[in-house]
Amino acid sequence: MVVTEGELQRTLERIREPEVVRAEGEGTITGSVIDATGEPLPGVVVVAHSQSMTDSLNPTSVGTAPPVDRGLNDYLHEKAQDWAASRGQRRRVLTDEAGRFELSGLADETFYRLEAYLEDHVLKPRSSSTHVSPGQEVVFQALAIYEVPVELRYADGGVPARGMVGVTNRTELLYAWSPGAPTLRLISGRVRVRGYAGVRHLAGRYQGTDSTHTSEEVSVDVAQQAGVPLRLILEPRNGIRGRVVEDSTSTGRTPLVRLLQVEAGEELDEKALVGADRACSPRGGRFHFMDLTPGTYAVGLVEWGGSLLAHEIVAVGGGVVEVDLVLPNLDPEDHLVVRAFNPQGNAVWDLEFLLQSETLDHSRATRMDGRRDRDGSWWLRPDAAYFAPWPARAEYTLTVTHSHYGSQTFLLEEGQCEVPVHFEEPASLVVVVVGYSGSGYEDRLQVQLSRAGDPDAKWPDWHRGWRSRPGTGQVGRDGTARVDGVAPGTWLLHLVLKVGERNAQVIQALEVRLGAGERTVSVSLPSLYDLVVSAPGLEEDSRLYLRPASDWEQNDSIQVNRDGRFDSEGQAVFRDLPAGKYRLRTGDMREYAEVTVPCGEFLLDTRKPDCMRVAIGDRESALYQAGLRGGDLIIGVDGVEYTNEQSFWGSFRGNGQDDVNLLVLRGDERLEIAMKPVPPAGDWWERLGGMLTPTTRP
Repeated sequence: MVVTEGELQRTLERIREPEVVRAEGEGTITGSVIDATGEPLPGVVVVAHSQSMTDSLNPTSVGTAPPVDRGLNDYLHEKAQDWAASRGQRRRVLTDEAGRFELSGLADETFYRLEAYLEDHVLKPRSSSTHVSPGQEVVFQALAIYEVPVELRYADGGVPARGMVGVTNRTELLYAWSPGAPTLRLISGRVRVRGYAGVRHLAGRYQGTDSTHTSEEVSVDVAQQAGVPLRLILEPRNGIRGRVVEDSTSTGRTPLVRLLQVEAGEELDEKALVGADRACSPRGGRFHFMDLTPGTYAVGLVEWGGSLLAHEIVAVGGGVVEVDLVLPNLDPEDHLVVRAFNPQGNAVWDLEFLLQSETLDHSRATRMDGRRDRDGSWWLRPDAAYFAPWPARAEYTLTVTHSHYGSQTFLLEEGQCEVPVHFEEPASLVVVVVGYSGSGYEDRLQVQLSRAGDPDAKWPDWHRGWRSRPGTGQVGRDGTARVDGVAPGTWLLHLVLKVGERNAQVIQALEVRLGAGERTVSVSLPSLYDLVVSAPGLEEDSRLYLRPASDWEQNDSIQVNRDGRFDSEGQAVFRDLPAGKYRLRTGDMREYAEVTVPCGEFLLDTRKPDCMRVAIGDRESALYQAGLRGGDLIIGVDGVEYTNEQSFWGSFRGNGQDDVNLLVLRGDERLEIAMKPVPPAGDWWERLGGMLTPTTRP
């Protein structure tokens, strides 16, 4: 349907021009406009546009019926109202003879976007932003525009039908180019210019433009080049570009495309390709890697979980090579298939997956993005180790999370390829923290849930910092927190206190049983204490480590891992600790010192070991036969007392012939004991027949 000029004119005549009502206020924005030398510029137009600085969603627009097609009269009437509203919010002035301007009558609590206009100039604010509020002053500087004609030519003299020109100062700006509009308008300064031809589309952030030909980058002084044609010769580019072909029966997040240079004829190292640094995320199914050095390359589709789905080996050297990477059909032999259903038996789609593996050698956690089949199932692709024979005592668990129904964790069996998931109606937990209001800990407390029975349940995700995650609720000023979307079951509820800018600690924990619906639980805020540790003589800024007692059951409600530093007076302070047993040590201490909180000032013995305590295990041993007894302190050898721990360990080996003379403290008595050296070969340590423990003298 075409609207004729007559129909449009008759419609416009029926629309009454709306009245422009100026939004008035008491605010004022002032400023000035100067040229490149700092001289004022009169007669410059300055415009202030009212700006909304919020991105909040209008709740009435959610879930509405489709919009009704409006007639031309209604559409133009609405646009006329928009025009009037915009004019009422806008202010426009000219600079005076001194280059000054004043925009008055502005709303005090509104932001404004300022623009200044002067023909053949670009006006830039000296500040970093033109979004200002009343009361501020803005200085614009006018920079003259210079016209630089650009000629793009192929090496054979041909002219591309269209192209792009990249102009780089601090960042690159891309300008459209065509034979009919070849001139760039630039401000003065030195820039780098590069031409492109055969542009298919603008590219991602790493590869430049997706074009078959490009010029060398040329450095240009804009003022000197003004009016003088700049010829850029376009040469063929070496590169790879192509598309990702997906199976129409499944959907999901498009994998990354990774690039790795390889040796021609050699077997591909798939792990190296999966971890290759150069990668791009396809746009519209297309990808490209341009300006490659001649050689052989592997191009691979890599799933976000780290699996190689498809790859091609490509020889590059004579232009741009086109490649199709085809996502393979879903094969149940190398996938873990998850079928998840809500309480009504319907498939659910909004899922996240975490696959964790534990072996004797290492542990690993991988967040996985699956391919979603049309029947509602999710196809996950673990690495090859999952489908190979598992090593002894290996364990795999899969956690499936839904934003509404919560999380479920499954212990997988070797060879398992399917995981059925049946979500129950979710639970909601309201936590009332008794004693929180007025405690001084406002805005520093969260509640976190961890699944009971999970080996890591007593160590929730506090180490990731003070960030929101599933199963987390912020405690409000009224002392309450709410966690929704929790799967029914038994959970550990943790109170987590923010400490500093990046750390947090668990100060209380209890087990709760949740069923469908809402449950309210009260938990008391425990008393917290400061621990002052003194270590006279220790250097300022020395680090001190605080950990819970080694036996977790002694401190089953707290989790604290804190580092502190000593000040110039030899003190370190740990604030807001729950009562319990802790261990302390500096970087130079061999063993922890135990402390029970609350306590007074704790004096930490940071002396380095200067002797060895003897424990006898065999009366036929070399230690006992030489005359040493349990509890003796060996303080030196051959008349020289020990100065550090490293000097201990050669004491009993001597030169293999002469006796070694040990200096020994036995109670208050100082002894010298001769001992035959133990040959250094073989099990010389066992032949000593006892235990020697580094310690300090009383």
